[in-house]
Amino acid sequence: MRPGSWAAQIFDAVDRGQVDPQYVPGLLIDYLAPALDTTLHGTANMLHLLGTHPDQWELVRQAPEQNVDRAVEEVLRYESPVRGFTRLATADHEVDGARIEAGQRIWTLLASANRDERHFEDPDAFRVARTRNNHLGFGAGPHLCAGVHLARLEMRSLLYAMVEHVETIHIGPARIALNNMLRGFESLPAHFA
Repeated sequence: MRPGSWAAQIFDAVDRGQVDPQYVPGLLIDYLAPALDTTLHGTANMLHLLGTHPDQWELVRQAPEQNVDRAVEEVLRYESPVRGFTRLATADHEVDGARIEAGQRIWTLLASANRDERHFEDPDAFRVARTRNNHLGFGAGPHLCAGVHLARLEMRSLLYAMVEHVETIHIGPARIALNNMLRGFESLPAHFA
């Protein structure tokens, strides 16, 4: 590993006693995976949404300093690249009247939570100027994706590059990839003008 790289910093944190060595494989995978499935799906979802909502792309173009970050977060809320994960309950809980016992495996539906009308105003609307957007597109708490900052950086960088050169995003007939966990495209024809 290159000294100072993200992966090397994980091992440095182990040496300092800040990270338990048993978590290293999972953290390394989390750094690699965002460059693959989640970032690719998130980026494709972003292009599809901005291409099929030209009014929202225009808002990004007209005020990138204000709307690029918001657009990335809205894409991650509206079309979460990860639909859900399973988790093991470590203690008994009650959630909205449902009893969850320690040791039970539960399926957390992140994409569903990101469309919860009790939390998001008009959740089925794609609005890049949304300001209250604490979505779960990359998980939360101790289960927050370790590569979240890399994924966001890549998506933001693409948008900043596009606002300089792209007026219109033309989207052709897309095919959704069939996957129980990830939300993305099998194919997404697109061109920029």
